[in-house]
Amino acid sequence: MALALASACSDDKSQKGDQGDQGAPGDAGTPGPTGPEFMTAESCAVCHGTGQLEADEVALHATLKTRSLAYNVAKITSVALNQGNAATATGDNPIVVFTVKDSAGSPVTGLAAVIGTVKPSFRFTMAKLVDGPAGTKDWQSYLNKNTSSGYKQAAAESWAVGGSSQGTLTESPAGTYTFTSKYKLSSTPVALSTTTAVTEAYTDTAITRFALQSGTSTSVVAPFNAAFDYDPSLGDTQTTTAADPHQLVKTANCNACHQKLAVHGGTRLDVEYCVTCHNPGTSDPAGVTVDLKVMTHKIHMGKDLPSVLAGGTYSVIGYGNAVHDYSLVAFPQDVGNCLACHGAPPVLTGTAPPAPTSGNNFKNNPTIATCTSCHDRTSFAEPLATGYTLHKGGTNGGAAYVDADCARCHTAGGSEHTAPIELFHAIPATVDFKYSIVGVTGTAPGESPAVTVLVTNAAGMTPHKLNASGGNAADVPWAQTSNGASRLAVVIGWSTTAVTSPSETNYTNEGSGGKAGQPVSLDVLKNGVYNSADGSYTVTSTVAIPANAVGVGLVALEGHPADGQGNRIAVQNVTKTFAITGTDTTVRRAVVDINKCNLCHQNLSLHGNNRTSSIETCVICHNANATDISRRPTDGTATADGKAEESVDFKMLIHGIHGALFSGAGPVVYGFGSSVNDFRKAGYPGYLSNCDACHNSGTYGVSFPPANGTTTSTSGDPLTPAGFLRTTTVTAACSSCHATVPDRGHMEQNGGAFGVTQAQIDAVNQ
Repeated sequence: MALALASACSDDKSQKGDQGDQGAPGDAGTPGPTGPEFMTAESCAVCHGTGQLEADEVALHATLKTRSLAYNVAKITSVALNQGNAATATGDNPIVVFTVKDSAGSPVTGLAAVIGTVKPSFRFTMAKLVDGPAGTKDWQSYLNKNTSSGYKQAAAESWAVGGSSQGTLTESPAGTYTFTSKYKLSSTPVALSTTTAVTEAYTDTAITRFALQSGTSTSVVAPFNAAFDYDPSLGDTQTTTAADPHQLVKTANCNACHQKLAVHGGTRLDVEYCVTCHNPGTSDPAGVTVDLKVMTHKIHMGKDLPSVLAGGTYSVIGYGNAVHDYSLVAFPQDVGNCLACHGAPPVLTGTAPPAPTSGNNFKNNPTIATCTSCHDRTSFAEPLATGYTLHKGGTNGGAAYVDADCARCHTAGGSEHTAPIELFHAIPATVDFKYSIVGVTGTAPGESPAVTVLVTNAAGMTPHKLNASGGNAADVPWAQTSNGASRLAVVIGWSTTAVTSPSETNYTNEGSGGKAGQPVSLDVLKNGVYNSADGSYTVTSTVAIPANAVGVGLVALEGHPADGQGNRIAVQNVTKTFAITGTDTTVRRAVVDINKCNLCHQNLSLHGNNRTSSIETCVICHNANATDISRRPTDGTATADGKAEESVDFKMLIHGIHGALFSGAGPVVYGFGSSVNDFRKAGYPGYLSNCDACHNSGTYGVSFPPANGTTTSTSGDPLTPAGFLRTTTVTAACSSCHATVPDRGHMEQNGGAFGVTQAQIDAVNQ
């Protein structure tokens, strides 16, 4: 029977039933990590390594940097004006002689004729220095016009090869040019109209500035500006420019951040040129002033303008009616640091150049226009417009305020002297404090480090009392511990990854007990034990160095005193290396120079003024294991960016912040108290291709030993790095700026990987 049944079932005459309808597709599963069989080591160095055809330092970023920062040097060598005519209705045409040289000092020739298919062009401006309010002065352009929209605009005289109705430009000898303006300066200006004309009277008592720029069509050479201050008392023809009588800012101040200030198509480079057009009384089509002192203050105040904080915007309409919205601009240091622009320009090495000759005007000659450029919801009259606050001095006894009134209260020598500008814009003095790490013991695997620290005055002579240990009373700067006004901590970091040299150390902090790569942190003000011999304090870690830690670790002393009013004073952090295995205490490689950061940031201080001017401190926490998972809401869909976490690895974070506008993918980082730090629209004031603006030489290529990948997901377990999903090392740095789909594809084709474990990375790097 069984055999018969078997035969029946296998009968080739039997028929199959019709196939049923195809079922609906199942839900897509979670993409798994790239399998090791499909991974290869990053091969970026094959093309982008040192000495290769597309070497990053040479063919890519450095080439772009050179092109962006290139310049020529123009110098006006003489100005001639027949003052006898200029001071009358007859008038006289100014004659300006100038030279142009390249950065090597060689003459730039041929700019008065066609170069290939390019027709070089220039713009020339003329402005006089006039008395302003309250002892101040202003530049006023001679050339002006009313636009068709009815607003006043300072104008320049244009010249181009083959142009009509213009002045004359000749070259002789090679590299020396003579320009004769078609406009006459005279005592009898014409009325303002829609045609560019001399609308200001020439006087032989006012300094006149003659300035020039290369035009945007002069693209065969790098741009240049030049200015010459002509003092009528020194004769008709002058070969030496007068000392700048109204130098409030130097271009070098601007370039501390901007590297090479270049606006209006990249051809306006010098403040001396800017002021010849950006005068009081000039505006954009919407009536917004473009007076340089007002416009520049408002731009740099940006998102902190009271009008913007109240929900408004600050924008300026420019060429072609393009709207430039500055409402999101963030000044990269304390906005109260007036000396950033009006003081001595910062330098990396050597002696800083002198401050602008009239830089102290900001504190000695305040005016309503200048002050309200930042304090733009302060009113000096009633009734108040909606959203405005009456100036603290009230209505001045019924009399209208004038600029001269400001000095009574707001200058050091004022008659009432209640709110001097210098005092109220002062940054708390960090130089009164000095941190030191005296020693570190107990640093072998299994031991608990004891760290001894010392806080003194700037000279290192007077130890501060930090707490009640030893029967002391804490000094006032360290006694204000409520709400974290006073805080001092020791941070201890280490690595569990073997390296060839201690300089290659990357901190992992595995075994610290902290989530996502965070180090051990010890409260000195609470737990420091006083040492009477030298006034130092010792704190001992409650967490031992893990058994698998290797190489060199790092201790940092970070935190801040308070000034008595609860203001946190930023003090430079200090660090000290210690040996875990062996005796070598070589410091980690210095990739970035904090002094370069501080050219723009002045005194880089973050996390509530706790971490200050120390890249070495930053990288203890901002390591390849680190994300912001411990600060984010547990539901990733409720976050500002819809993510469950974001990497805070330093290389990815800093590139991502500074390159946000370029990449279109700036990070959103959650910080202390779940604060949201949204950098998606962060701008960079310099040139992103200029890697040397931040990096030390030779530290930003791709030819480096393998290192841990950057964590982008802790996979639900921030205490177990083995399960973290990562981006491979070089790809993490590059993709933080180059974030498009084609960019990622290029990286993946060359060994870059996203969403892989460290074990997978290590497997292909053997």
